[in-house]
Amino acid sequence: MTSRLLSRGPLLLAACLLPSCAGKLTEAQRQSLSTVGISRTEMSATAYKRPDAGSQGARQAGAQAGVVGGALGAMLGVAIGEGIAGAQDASFHRSHGGQVSAIEKTTPTDVNQMVNNELNRTVKSDPFFGPRLNQRSENLITSRVSNYGLTRTGSRDGDILFTAQIATQITLRDAAGKELAGGYYLGTGTSSHTIGEFAGNPKLYRQSYEQAAAGALKGFQTELKKKTAN
Repeated sequence: MTSRLLSRGPLLLAACLLPSCAGKLTEAQRQSLSTVGISRTEMSATAYKRPDAGSQGARQAGAQAGVVGGALGAMLGVAIGEGIAGAQDASFHRSHGGQVSAIEKTTPTDVNQMVNNELNRTVKSDPFFGPRLNQRSENLITSRVSNYGLTRTGSRDGDILFTAQIATQITLRDAAGKELAGGYYLGTGTSSHTIGEFAGNPKLYRQSYEQAAAGALKGFQTELKKKTAN
């Protein structure tokens, strides 16, 4: 399992969440989507990221502090913020290496299936796309899990809190391969727990990833509604 962490800093995160296409579907595009299929969700071979105990606050503060210094200052600010967060993460893993090892043994390996389940539910419930679902269709929705893992959300009584986070790419293409909708979507769990709480409760741990998968699909659901709005 790779030791690199999830998304770094507010600028990268903002870029990742931008939808790939803008505007509503044209009448011709709507008519061409008489059916739509859903491909199985893929997953990057290096998708899993170890728990990230670095403070997002440190990263953001570093980035903001460097803004007034122009491009060079911004780069320096980001580097400082990353350095602080990296030191926090390294310290955590030195102190909680046993719990991290324990939790990695129960980390879900079917996160792509969680995303696919939510994707199917999302499309089925959509007023426009739901009635058009047909797995033989040449108009396809494809999806991929770019990375997933636990990310720091705060602290409680001195203990760092985490929640699951999943980064996905979801795209709707027509039969000719033209991209009609989609983008990069980030989902997080709806509750936070310590690494020990997750390690001691695999069901709670898995539930956090299921919540993150549902969260990632909310963004795609919004995109679909915008595309087909009257």
